[in-house]
Amino acid sequence: MLKQAIALSTLSLLLFSILSYSEVYSTSNARISVMIGFKAKPDDSLVKAYGGSIKYNFHPFINVIAASIPEKAIDALSRNPKVYYVELDGEVHALGHTPANPNIEYQNAWGVDHIQADAVHAYSKGANIYVCIVDTGIDYNHPDLAGRYKGGRDYVNSDNDPMDDNGHGTHVSGTVAAVLNNVGVVGVAPDAYLYGVKVLNKQGSGWWSDVAAGIKWCADNNANIISMSLGGGYSASVESAVNAAYSKGLLLVAAAGNSGAGTDTVIYPAKFESVMAVAATDQSDNRASFSSTGPSVEISAPGVGVKSTVLAGGYASYSGTSMATPHVSGVAALIWFSYPSLTNVQVRNVLDNTAQDLGPAGRDNYYGYGLVRADLAVPSNTNPSPTAPSAPSNLQAAAGDGQVTLNWLAPNNDGGSAITKYNIYRGTSSNGEQYLTYVGAGTLSYMDTAVNNAQTYYYYVKAENSVGESLASNEASATPQASSSPAPPPTPSKVSVSSITSSGQGGKSGNQHIVIVASLLDDLNNAVSGASVSINVLRSVNNGPYSDYGSASGTTGTDGKVTFKVVNAPSGCYKAVVTSVIASGLTWDGLSPDNTYCK
Repeated sequence: MLKQAIALSTLSLLLFSILSYSEVYSTSNARISVMIGFKAKPDDSLVKAYGGSIKYNFHPFINVIAASIPEKAIDALSRNPKVYYVELDGEVHALGHTPANPNIEYQNAWGVDHIQADAVHAYSKGANIYVCIVDTGIDYNHPDLAGRYKGGRDYVNSDNDPMDDNGHGTHVSGTVAAVLNNVGVVGVAPDAYLYGVKVLNKQGSGWWSDVAAGIKWCADNNANIISMSLGGGYSASVESAVNAAYSKGLLLVAAAGNSGAGTDTVIYPAKFESVMAVAATDQSDNRASFSSTGPSVEISAPGVGVKSTVLAGGYASYSGTSMATPHVSGVAALIWFSYPSLTNVQVRNVLDNTAQDLGPAGRDNYYGYGLVRADLAVPSNTNPSPTAPSAPSNLQAAAGDGQVTLNWLAPNNDGGSAITKYNIYRGTSSNGEQYLTYVGAGTLSYMDTAVNNAQTYYYYVKAENSVGESLASNEASATPQASSSPAPPPTPSKVSVSSITSSGQGGKSGNQHIVIVASLLDDLNNAVSGASVSINVLRSVNNGPYSDYGSASGTTGTDGKVTFKVVNAPSGCYKAVVTSVIASGLTWDGLSPDNTYCK
């Protein structure tokens, strides 16, 4: 190991060791697509310091960054103390897309009938339940889908137009929610809404990073169900994404795979514990020969010769666990419409507990709990009438002089009966609200003028229909203030590294040593003194990649600056990356400004 010295202006000389070039890097100049898991908040500047180009930063959904980085930087980055793992951004593919006899497109959608969803449509069609189709997109102009499509995102082309150019996602969408109009086919939940999230290209292939981004989009846009008829190898980042979505209350359903029988041939994401793995069956309730098997298989659905919507307004029959998956997603929508207060875990239990047992008694590796059954999951004699609506969401309270203004979003589910009004509750302590007043069903705001300045008020809102009130919205609070009264002085809460500068010092050329100065400001632009600052110094030789050169720590002075010195620095280009800032009462924003000094 080589030894280099860094001198601090306020501390004695600190010696540290560095790795030789051969220990840190391979010789390849290729760029590799990776996903980087961080132990805490992801650090964009750290990835950039290693030559990375960032594709997605998934924080705060998960602590992961998707990026392309030089292959030779992977080892050094993976050993950085902030990094939990670095994994390759693997490929993912649509599962099943095998056309059957084209004459079958003139027949009814047998799968919908086989799981007896038609019997449920008299009292539940999945109205106002949002199913997020993470696939090749949706042909939202198809007559059977146009009225169900409610927007989406295209991660293949980086825009907001997830038009399908493959057909797989459109076929899946039709099985979920094709409208009941006496034309073509009908979906399992023909009144459900569809989000289209395009993560697979025209050839039906894509990347795990786009799948993780799609899952995040579904969660951020308040979907109820994520339906994924795709799969590939293991990804730790996607495991974090599905777990995060599940913890937010979404139900995730995925195709088990088309790898056939074996000890365990189920693929990801279906194999993750937070995802329902769906196997495929034929019209005789036999396991499809291509359907993957293993202990992760949770439930089965029709997946052979399934007729549904395709591009250009047409219909065709495909086979695959891809085709089985949307049957389960659709039944979940039927359940949630009829029982809007259920959690995702409870909906999952209903699907499993009401499945028609196939194969060996009980759960098995071929059929899971058995064939999904809509009529058993949503029986007519238990929910023939409307229910109370779901709760309003995103309540916000804004204070003014002698007034508080409230705004909220309407419930996702009206319970099968039109909302008649919104009841507003107010209190002067958290969870101490009492009924205040109401506004009409078409109003999603209210101005409360019966308030006193300097008093904090707490609010929630409930929706009401012919059955009764919903659960309460989230709680929101505000403290009105007289406009003539001066606002209390702001208090800083964050600290940031405002700049990093480097300059030469000493020697015949005036640059024998390198002086590095880091300046700290709080969020009110005040200099932050007494803060402990740690840095890593990176060095590049002959325009090569940067490698670790050393590290040091110091304390800012009254001017908010801390100075480091690289003694007898050899020629090359240098970057300083701040790795830690500890300041009393302040939280570091985690950013380190780009900087380069060459000699």
